[in-house]
Amino acid sequence: MEELDQYISGLFARMPDTSNRIELEDQVRDEAFGRYKALLDKGHSEAEALGLVIPRINEQEIRKQLEFGSKPVAAPFAARGYGSDRRRSKAETTEIELKVAEYHHFLPRFRMAMAIGVLLLIIGLVLAVWLGISYSNLLYAIVSFLIPAAVAIFVFIYFGMKHASFINYFRAKEVHEFLSPEMVKRLQRQKKRYREYEDERHFREFD
Repeated sequence: MEELDQYISGLFARMPDTSNRIELEDQVRDEAFGRYKALLDKGHSEAEALGLVIPRINEQEIRKQLEFGSKPVAAPFAARGYGSDRRRSKAETTEIELKVAEYHHFLPRFRMAMAIGVLLLIIGLVLAVWLGISYSNLLYAIVSFLIPAAVAIFVFIYFGMKHASFINYFRAKEVHEFLSPEMVKRLQRQKKRYREYEDERHFREFD
């Protein structure tokens, strides 16, 4: 709960100081806390609940409401990136939320695995140099490097493929906050070309 409160406080600290800022911050905090507690009651861990709640706080819509004062706009507590920019069914939204929570749970393990893989390569290189000098035997040096290197490569491939599966899912569902800016731009260009192609084909059919 404290992490969620700090996130919301930090978010509104970056916002313009308007007449409805305090009221809107209280509204967002109440809705976020309510959803967080509901997820805990359903059996989610604190990390999973945070992973589901935080991505749904729509910073852009909050900024719009602050700029337009009391003028009604979209709800500030919406699914950023996968709820406000396209229509989705409740089942699809729930599926994406679970995938987002799973991704947040996977990320620390992914980073740790990458660090371990790099460390194994360094250990293998150091062992190869040390054994090569100590025993003057090239075979010892090669074996001592290949074993840690093989484990490191397996770690890179396994966790890299799992990470790629998440990214491919988010790309297919257009969950842009987990994609790189370059990938988002590329997807937008592809969609634009596809729409232009569809419009051109439609025009030819009725020509």
